[in-house]
Amino acid sequence: MNQKRDDFWLRLARQQILYTQVRLIFRPLTYTDTVEPSRRGPLSLTLPKFFKFEFTTKPYFATIDGHFLYVRNYTFHNVLVTDVESVEKCDDRLVDIGGIMIENYTLPVDPFLILQRTGYACIGELQWPPRSADPETVDIFYDDTCEAEEPQDPSLIGCHQCHCSYPLPELSCIDAVKKYIGHSPVCPHLPLTIY
Repeated sequence: MNQKRDDFWLRLARQQILYTQVRLIFRPLTYTDTVEPSRRGPLSLTLPKFFKFEFTTKPYFATIDGHFLYVRNYTFHNVLVTDVESVEKCDDRLVDIGGIMIENYTLPVDPFLILQRTGYACIGELQWPPRSADPETVDIFYDDTCEAEEPQDPSLIGCHQCHCSYPLPELSCIDAVKKYIGHSPVCPHLPLTIY
């Protein structure tokens, strides 16, 4: 394992960060209780080729949620270029220079084979046709806020909750990630800087 080069670890980190995209883009669905003047609009990261990672440790062994894993810590940097009006629509916490927006995520320590290990527990199917996700598109559907749910009313057309594909998951996404993979709590700080 010590022979793994940085490109191996970069691929893991990049995939892990991609799992934040759905919640960032669909923030208005996550923050349904937000009242003006507070705003929680959509936000998107740049293309992955503009992601910047810095490793803060060498690889090491760790036990996470009872899983013995080989891990490496990193920091992530991404610069979004936009206009003032877009920032104001996105998040009121970013209106002032130096304002900071913090989002909390629970990501899998190992970001691969998610569907194979957790089933649909982390697949947000809301407003998608059932069974739209497959192992190659998990980053489009990953939603750590998904809970175990009862089947939706059969008279409804389309998916109106996190899970619509059968069999329905018996665990929430966070519980499934902890049980089958190991979780990594991530709290990105998104400061506003004017250039």
